[in-house]
Amino acid sequence: MALDCAPTLIQFINSLNAIPKCKAISMSEAINVSKVNPMPVKALIGEDGWLFLDNDANRSVDQYMGRFPLPASAERAWKIYFDKLAKLREDLGFRFVQLFAPSKEIVYEDYYPHRHQRAAARPVDTVIALAGEIPVCFPWEALRPKEGQFDAYDRGDTHWNLLGAAIGGVEAVKALGLAAHDPYSYKYYRKVRAGDLDSKIEGHPIGEQVFAKWNNVVEISFDSEFTNRGRIIVLNNPDAAHGTLMIFGDSFGNRLQLMLRDVFRRIVYVHGHSVDAKFIAIVKPDYIISEMVDRFVVNPPSDPTEFSILDTIREKAGKLTGDMREALVARYIASGAKEPDVVNYLLPAIQ
Repeated sequence: MALDCAPTLIQFINSLNAIPKCKAISMSEAINVSKVNPMPVKALIGEDGWLFLDNDANRSVDQYMGRFPLPASAERAWKIYFDKLAKLREDLGFRFVQLFAPSKEIVYEDYYPHRHQRAAARPVDTVIALAGEIPVCFPWEALRPKEGQFDAYDRGDTHWNLLGAAIGGVEAVKALGLAAHDPYSYKYYRKVRAGDLDSKIEGHPIGEQVFAKWNNVVEISFDSEFTNRGRIIVLNNPDAAHGTLMIFGDSFGNRLQLMLRDVFRRIVYVHGHSVDAKFIAIVKPDYIISEMVDRFVVNPPSDPTEFSILDTIREKAGKLTGDMREALVARYIASGAKEPDVVNYLLPAIQ
């Protein structure tokens, strides 16, 4: 069960008391204010009811249209990142691929409102050109709609669905030099469930999402129990063909690790903004996939030799009550019987 890391009741009440008292306004005044300063809508309605991200912090529409090129500072940071990864790969001997999960507007461009204004090159294209000897996977063509198959993205959600994650995972596995499994070997089905874009348009009907049934049952030997950044999960499947995979990724990576559970005997998934060199040295993976959705490239990852997921864990643990933290420490210690190296690395960050 994941922890929501919410502030305590006392902290919440104190924060309310600290808010300046506001003058009451009439309904007509409120309507006039909303007309002058309307909240930006966070989603675009495309053809056939397909929704796309809009007014996001990464300016995805501007990236698509060429109005937001990769900043020079980001270009320098990506060069450092790739150079450090090349050295790490040489020193530690793992196979590596940088996976850029395509934004929905690239894969389902035929439905995108700005499809006739696509730039010749976007920030992700600039980053790919900087990779040098580092293998890069950008599987937008493999994810395109196929006749008679489920869609790889859902109409009302930003992310790839489980089929999309399986297809992206297959392409990354190929880039690692391994035999790829069939992404359509799972049993897929649709279920009514609101996507993250459905909720951004008031009154928009809830759509469907694609789910999958697994081919094998895997063991979860460790779960950090934090949501989003700081989430670390260790999966074990002794029947899989390949060794240990470490995934560093964002919310797209969360579904990716689910769809690679039949391929690798051990998966260590880390939800973080960069690759953690110290953690890699502890886990000693055979393979690493670093995943990032393409619109995030304007906010490059940190230097892998300086980034530590412990900082994220420490920050989130600091928001827990004493009892919650004590219980979490106990669960980490219990997990140490199966994952001693992982627990020994992470435990000091929550104590």
